[in-house]
Amino acid sequence: MALRRMPAPLAISMGDPAGIGPEVILKAARQLARKRPIPVVIVVGDLGAMRAAARRLGTGPEPYSWTPGTQPAPLSRGLPVLGLDELSASAIRPGAPSVEGANAAYNYIVKGAQMALAG
Repeated sequence: MALRRMPAPLAISMGDPAGIGPEVILKAARQLARKRPIPVVIVVGDLGAMRAAARRLGTGPEPYSWTPGTQPAPLSRGLPVLGLDELSASAIRPGAPSVEGANAAYNYIVKGAQMALAG
């Protein structure tokens, strides 16, 4: 019998905090939580934006703060978020893009790429 390998962790950039990324990630995470084995997913973004999106949706795994070097919880118990910054309320207002949000989105991509290159 072959051993089943756990899939590699997946880091997802949240994208623009005022865009649809947070909602799309939460909906996808809800679906992925039903898979076996449950994949390890880490969101690189803003915890406040992810929590606000979770409140709007009313479903999905609850976003929580994750720190590199700690074991992320399975999606069935929560959605780990590597928060790089704490954005203002205006930067996470849906449908209202801002320079602050655009800079944050860029930083999320850079951090995700650095994490991938570091293994």
